[in-house]
This record gives sequence, structure tokens and C-alpha cells, in this order.
Amino acid sequence: MGLTASNQGGGKDFAPCPEGMHHAVCVAVIDIGTHINNFGNEQQKMVLMWEIPALPNPDNDNKPFTVSKRYTNSLSEKAHLLKDLTTWRGTAFTAEQMAKFDVSKVLGQPCMLQIMHSPPQDGRKTYANVNAVMQLPPGTHPPSATIPSVMFDIDNPDMNIYNNLSKGMQNTIMRSENAVRANDPKCELTPFPPAAAAAGSGTGQYAAAVGQPPQGNHQAITEDDIPF
Repeated sequence: MGLTASNQGGGKDFAPCPEGMHHAVCVAVIDIGTHINNFGNEQQKMVLMWEIPALPNPDNDNKPFTVSKRYTNSLSEKAHLLKDLTTWRGTAFTAEQMAKFDVSKVLGQPCMLQIMHSPPQDGRKTYANVNAVMQLPPGTHPPSATIPSVMFDIDNPDMNIYNNLSKGMQNTIMRSENAVRANDPKCELTPFPPAAAAAGSGTGQYAAAVGQPPQGNHQAITEDDIPF
């Protein structure tokens, strides 16, 4: 399941995020809507995105690498989201916490990512995947993001954010059951996206235009810290 950053874009092969353990900050929570899985069941999907401030990307003007991972929005026992959030927190959720966890709480939170490469079937490009999300070790000074954090909610869409997502992310949202139903002429819902916003640039440079300013936290992590 998961993908993170690929090295494809603009007809040119781009270097993927290097493998290894990297200090990162969550900079985006993107609700990409409900999609049909291989068994014909509807599942609500979301994408978490992290910035790795200390790792410059030579293919992007040496701006920090960003990586992302897609999840089913579920905290069931076998859910990938529960696994990653638990190792990120460094402690298990209580039953009360799991009953209704606000995923936006992870925005701006630091962590350690394990990035691993996996070549796709065409054997031509390499992809960088988020294999694990972990709590920073005690004594570590958390990194500060260089870009603002954003959250996109498909049920209450901020079109400024949508228009600055990548074209690939926009296309994924448009394939969601939410968008398909809203755009059905027989449906009374407001079409998605609104006509005035449908011609978004899809630049992927959302952070330059919208979101909360990055906030630094320079205090060292302690053994008692639970990020969310």
C-alpha cells in the first residue's frame, strides 16, 4: 500500500529520496476520499506527507525532500495507520483514544522515517517508500519544517489547497466516490470541484500559498514525550 515519492516527472527521471533513517516533520494530511478496493468495498483513504528538512533534493533547487504514504483511514487492529501512529507515538493508544482520533494532530509533529527503495515492475525507475514511522530518540532536537502545514478535507474542501496539490493528487481525489457522486447530474450535492476552481494549477507548491506557518520546536525529546 503505500507509496511515497517517485522519481517520475516532466519526462525526466528524478533521484528518489535516499534510503535510510531520516528526521522528518509531518507537513500535510490529505483526505483523498472514498475509493473501491480490490474486493469491491468502499474505503476512506488519506495521505500523510512529511518533509525531511536536513536532506536537500538536488532535482528541486535543493529544497528538502518530501515523502508521502497512503493509508486507509482506520485504526482497526491490522490497519497500517494504527501501526505507524503507534510506533510514532512510542506508546499504545487507549480504547478511548482509538474510538475517535483526530488525525490532524500529527501535523507539525516530528518523527523518524525509515525510507526504503523498491523498483517498480518496469525496472526503469526507483521509488522511495516510507517503510516505518518512529518516535525520535530521547535527547534528539526535533527538526523544523521549512514549509507550512496543510490539511485537506474532501467533505469541506479548501480549494486554495486543492488547486496547489500535485496533478496526480488532484486526479486521485477526482476519482474518489465522493467526487463521482457530487458530479452526478442527478445528485443534489455541490459539484466537486466547483467550476471556478476546476482549473487549478496542480503545481504541488501548496506550501507557498496556503497553510499554517511552520513552527519550530527546538527542545530536546524526552522519554516522557508523547507527540499526540
